Amino acid sequence: MEKNLAYGLACLLLIASCKKFDGIPIPPNANEKEYTLKKLVHGTKEYTFYYNKKRGLDSVGITDVKEKAVYKIVRSNNKIDSVIFIRNGSIQWYNTNVQYDSEGNIIRFENHAIPPQPFPEPGIITYDQGKVHTITLINTYLSFQSKYDTVTYNSQNDITRWASAIPRSISVDVRNFTYDNKYNPLYFLEDLLIVFSEEQFLWEFFLSQHNSLTQYFQLYNVTVNYQNTYDRKNRLIKKVFNQRFDANALDSLTFQYMK
Repeated sequence: MEKNLAYGLACLLLIASCKKFDGIPIPPNANEKEYTLKKLVHGTKEYTFYYNKKRGLDSVGITDVKEKAVYKIVRSNNKIDSVIFIRNGSIQWYNTNVQYDSEGNIIRFENHAIPPQPFPEPGIITYDQGKVHTITLINTYLSFQSKYDTVTYNSQNDITRWASAIPRSISVDVRNFTYDNKYNPLYFLEDLLIVFSEEQFLWEFFLSQHNSLTQYFQLYNVTVNYQNTYDRKNRLIKKVFNQRFDANALDSLTFQYMK
């Protein structure tokens, strides 16, 4: 059965290369080609973005010290049909059974592990005025590991409050953000929640239109500061920040563009 499943998914990969869909939205005062992201680097991990002829996201390649992987996006009728994660040549999991609302927003998908688990794990997304409002990842087998997130925006399309329910706890992990006024290149890549559903560290970096300056953790009374560096075109090229529990331990993201 697993061989048949792998074969079917491989066929979907071939079909996906022929699909076309709408391009990524770019602000009216920004040059579309200049804001198309080529690569994101986090430590030793590199994410390379591949597009179709309309600059819509087709796949994300990953290279790290001990792995090569890819998120392959399969589309049907201009909408995501599934996302397949392949690491070192083997399918690890896939998101499928994608549902949309009347506005074309993804509202539900199912995560299937390889080898198959007893139950798929649903992901549910709700929206408020077209922006993501809640994200729920349900662990059907171990319900106490389910994840519930609620986000609140300001008038600039930036998340100012992110509340996460903590499994097996009555506490809520609330984070508050501040931003500068320059565009976040990851914001203009559509549907990254279903692509990066298993890389929740990245979520905070692509749901806001501008680039974060601070993140305050209410539960721990800790602030993370972000230092953003821009090129001469005012595009973000590097983001340096301290670790939540160690202000002296620095982390970073770097950004490269197609042109």
